[in-house]
Amino acid sequence: MKQNGQPRLSLSATEGLKAASVFILIFILLTAGFITAGCFYYKNYKQTHQAEVERQLLAIADLKVGELTQYRKERLGDAAIFHNNPVFSQLVRRFLDQPEDTEANRLLRIWLKKNQEHYQYDQVFLLDAQGAARMAVPGLTTPVPSLILARLPELFQSGQVVFQDFYRPAPGSPVYLSLLVPIRDEENSRPLGVLVLQINPATYLYPFIQSWPIPSSTAETLLVRREGNEVVFLNELRFRKNTALAMRGSLTLTNVPAVKAALGQSGIVEGDDYRGEPVVAAIRAIPDSPWFMVARQDKTEVVAPLQAQLWQVVGMVGVLLFGSAAAIGLVWRQQRVRFYQEKAKTAEALRETNDYLENLIDYANAPIIVWNADGRITRFNRAFESIAGMNAEQVLGQGLEVLFAEDQKARAMGIVKRASEGERFDLVEVPIRHADGSQRTVLWNSAPIFGPDGKRQMATIAQGQDITNRKEAQEKLIEAMDELRVSNRDLEQFAYIASHDLQEPLRMVSNYVQLIERRYKDKLDQDARDFIYYASDGAMRMQKLIDSLLEYSRLHSRQKPFAPVDLNRILQRVLRDFEKRIFESGAHVTAGPLPGVSGDEVQLGQVFQNLISNALKFKGDKSPEVQISADEFPDHWKITVRDNGIGIAPEYQERIFKIFQRLHSRADYPGTGIGLAVFKRIIERHGGKSGVESEAGKGSSFWFTLPKKGKN
Repeated sequence: MKQNGQPRLSLSATEGLKAASVFILIFILLTAGFITAGCFYYKNYKQTHQAEVERQLLAIADLKVGELTQYRKERLGDAAIFHNNPVFSQLVRRFLDQPEDTEANRLLRIWLKKNQEHYQYDQVFLLDAQGAARMAVPGLTTPVPSLILARLPELFQSGQVVFQDFYRPAPGSPVYLSLLVPIRDEENSRPLGVLVLQINPATYLYPFIQSWPIPSSTAETLLVRREGNEVVFLNELRFRKNTALAMRGSLTLTNVPAVKAALGQSGIVEGDDYRGEPVVAAIRAIPDSPWFMVARQDKTEVVAPLQAQLWQVVGMVGVLLFGSAAAIGLVWRQQRVRFYQEKAKTAEALRETNDYLENLIDYANAPIIVWNADGRITRFNRAFESIAGMNAEQVLGQGLEVLFAEDQKARAMGIVKRASEGERFDLVEVPIRHADGSQRTVLWNSAPIFGPDGKRQMATIAQGQDITNRKEAQEKLIEAMDELRVSNRDLEQFAYIASHDLQEPLRMVSNYVQLIERRYKDKLDQDARDFIYYASDGAMRMQKLIDSLLEYSRLHSRQKPFAPVDLNRILQRVLRDFEKRIFESGAHVTAGPLPGVSGDEVQLGQVFQNLISNALKFKGDKSPEVQISADEFPDHWKITVRDNGIGIAPEYQERIFKIFQRLHSRADYPGTGIGLAVFKRIIERHGGKSGVESEAGKGSSFWFTLPKKGKN
């Protein structure tokens, strides 16, 4: 059978375009991803680099501010050696009051020289109260600066050490800083003079300020201060000469970092330096001084690594894009080659599968037929040919009517119509007409075959099973069961009639034997009396057997409909009937709670009566102990009657449930041997099972099951 809706295996132009579009879309997405990743990386690198540059500038500025602050503290510490020093003041007074005192001159010069040499001061000189230079180490080569002479009254009045800021004593002279230490007479506080510790910044300060801890082609450090509306550059600059105290800038030039510093700004700033070049600068104020530190670097040097990194990112993205394009092209080419290879393999596999399915359907043991939406046969396998007695060429293209007899055609075509409309059939009997006129009964299953869209039904397939022989066997079995049912009913009727009709003659025989015994007892010898006894006893046993047979036959003829019953109430009624026997035997009977079930109350009473009677009868030498219990299971109850009697050997445990079967003589244990057969038949009628668990001499446990309410 050829299947409808086969998958298309050829790659159309549209599908090829779609596949190419997918690869182009992948390339576009990769391109966007690489560019986005590159931009993100560059942006992150730029932020990190700028942050690192700013961190370095701030670190350098803070380092130099810390060094300059410490430098000022150390120089003030040098001045503190002489300030308010009684020994030094006494020596100065002695020198000034007695110029001819060579010893005082020598000692004072030693003080000044040690301080000048040890702390690398440019000059150390002593001025008297009138401003005249009285001693200088190594020697006074220039006049005393007027700036210092002008501050003498202020010094004598305050009595405090003064740090004289950067100054130039005369045009063209070097720049200096000085520490001015007022000297007083310790006895009368009279001003004796001023000790001047003069510092040449070119010796240490300017090299320290101009140094840069890491290699840089544009970085430098500026030391500035504010004077009125101007900012003054205090140190020599990297790209201009002779700028200390000579180079000034207006505070209106607010884009210049030095001006920003003089105006009180701090931290990282950007602007144009004294050359007009864009720079990035870190500004810090130097504590306890009018100075400001500016550490700056040209922006061209700052952004140079960014430009190099940008070109690296662009190159990397380009390489990635080229590699992606090449990889996608290679994958596309391999995909095309693999597609055509798989197409050829799939076509071959499909041909083999079709051949396999054709053979599978043709040679299947079950009859298989396929018809289209018009109800015309399109497939008809060999098994169906055998059932219909026609070959496929005779029926292909024909309507399904050709397969059905006239009396079955309307019903069969109705089923065909519903199957063609999508309804599925499972195990539906539809007779098929054989070419010889006979009919075969076939059990059918059907299923729809849908088109490529999975919605429109194109055809219907049906598979059958020829059950003609089984059907005939079932009909014969039903007939046999009916005959058996009639036979059983007749047998039960016969047993009932026979046992009933035997009652009267047997009763007459028994009565006359008893009458002979009473009238002629004294006239008969012992043998005659024994004969009469045997005849009477046999009649009585016959009577009991007939009663038992009558009882057994009535289990079906007098059965009642099932109804809810309480086993506790039934058991109590049976125990009341056995009160005398229980008392006489010394028996002890215990019972746990019993369930309510659905059943025949009279017959269930017989069950308990027979089991308890046996427990009291087969008691052995001990007083009977009888226990009655119930166990619950998911769908039934199990009732057990246990005793401590003589027990039953395993080889006899099946025999005792058969009618009139006895294991003991009547002299030892009287009875007819029908009680357990009645018990078993009643339990079977209630849909339960029965049995016994016992060993000889160890008592017995008779059990039976009853379905829970609603389960039978």
